[in-house]
Amino acid sequence: MSGKQSSGFSLIEVLAALVVFSFTALAVTAAWRLADYKALVARLDDRAGRILREYYELLVFAPESAQPFGRGVSSGNLAVDDPLAGYLYHPRRIQAPEKNTASSFDNSVPYMISLSPDGKQLTLSYQLPGLVSTTTQTISKTVSLVR
Repeated sequence: MSGKQSSGFSLIEVLAALVVFSFTALAVTAAWRLADYKALVARLDDRAGRILREYYELLVFAPESAQPFGRGVSSGNLAVDDPLAGYLYHPRRIQAPEKNTASSFDNSVPYMISLSPDGKQLTLSYQLPGLVSTTTQTISKTVSLVR
């Protein structure tokens, strides 16, 4: 019996492999979350730029009667119900929608568009959600109007 030797893994080797796999899984998850966040930031930036270009073209090329800010009216702070406020991101709802709503999407990342008092700059502002859920950053994109 003493001549037989069993070959296999010891408990220490199994525990060491488990620790290495756990750290690898954490690193992959963190990298995936960071990549997902960066993709969200890029999508929000692109969407904000497209909305700002649309309002720029509307202000520059539309007739006075179709101006979103009215004739000579400047807007400082817009209410949420104002037509110059909206949402940049509409993620799919995780839970089942309520019976009285037809949409399966939520509204996220509200934006507001304002015209400077002199009417020469158009600004779009939105709150960028942070990678950590408690932090936010205000982003503003501005374009000068050429009339």
